Amino acid sequence: MPSYDFDALSEYQDIIEEAMNGRTDGHRCPKCSKGVLIITVDEDVKMRIECPECRQYFEGRFA
Repeated sequence: MPSYDFDALSEYQDIIEEAMNGRTDGHRCPKCSKGVLIITVDEDVKMRIECPECRQYFEGRFA
């Protein structure tokens, strides 16, 4: 059974919504507030959000 981190989801929720709407640039990390996030979206269902400063990341599949 997959595990879900609902706290991480809530931290990244606004960024996820922006990225799903095509706005992937200029978002600050919700963890450290220092890094500009690197967001990749593959085939409109898989997303990875990573901070180059603190190395925290979020990955998810959306259908």
